[in-house]
Amino acid sequence: GAGAAGAETKGKKLSKKERRAQARGARLPAGQSAGPAGLLVELDLALTAHANARNYYDRKRVVAQKQQKTVDASKHALKNAERKTMQALKENATAARITRARKPYWFEKYYWCISSENYLIIGGRDRQQNDVIIRRLLRKGDLYVHADIHGASSVVIKNPSGLPVPPRTLAEAGAMAVVYSSAWEAKVFTSAWWVYHDQVSKTAPSGEYLTTGSSMIRGKKNFLPPAPLVLGFGLLYKVDDSCIGFHIHERRAKQTEEESAGPAEAEAADVAGDESDESDDSTPPAS
Repeated sequence: GAGAAGAETKGKKLSKKERRAQARGARLPAGQSAGPAGLLVELDLALTAHANARNYYDRKRVVAQKQQKTVDASKHALKNAERKTMQALKENATAARITRARKPYWFEKYYWCISSENYLIIGGRDRQQNDVIIRRLLRKGDLYVHADIHGASSVVIKNPSGLPVPPRTLAEAGAMAVVYSSAWEAKVFTSAWWVYHDQVSKTAPSGEYLTTGSSMIRGKKNFLPPAPLVLGFGLLYKVDDSCIGFHIHERRAKQTEEESAGPAEAEAADVAGDESDESDDSTPPAS
């Protein structure tokens, strides 16, 4: 390269600056060729040819390693992005399937529960819902339950059959009314009461005014035992129509043994109880 450059510049004296630039491997001035190879190589004149070659091979190896690391990092980032995308798609598909699983029931907009004896109990979440429950959803045969404290939800036991509501369902509705009242925040131990549907009215006496969610109770209030401030939750499963026959009467009204037994069995139980009382009186206490 030096000979070719010298041949081309023969007869023309180069300046000291141009000769120094050629020695450093810089670009030649315009109009001058870099030689047959067309590549300028920067050499360290303080090193041998083998040492300069080794430096270039070392640089090439470092650059190749960096390039490989960049490629590997790009592949790893691409795989992570694909994995996250697939996971997001699966989650969205699962959420969509859960959303399409069933249509919410009309009572799920309110506080609600199914009693141990298969009665639907609903309660208002605010004054507007209390008003809607009293005006539209309280029907013949239903029972109205309210906590004996100001600022409570209006609770209704739906009873389309019109038969007497069992005590256990009344107690559960009373506990629900107490929990969804100001007694929960104040931690006040109180009870609830219930009345029939025709005792509840939205008509105020003359000269008075009923606010939203309020009502007038006419007649006797039937008080329930004090309810603890305990709230739980459970999971309800909707069975297929073909399986309904296997679950009939699973949540029917609970009865005592004397109520479920016939008159003969009840009388036999009373006689057995009297005999056991007499035997207990004649038996000396154990030491």
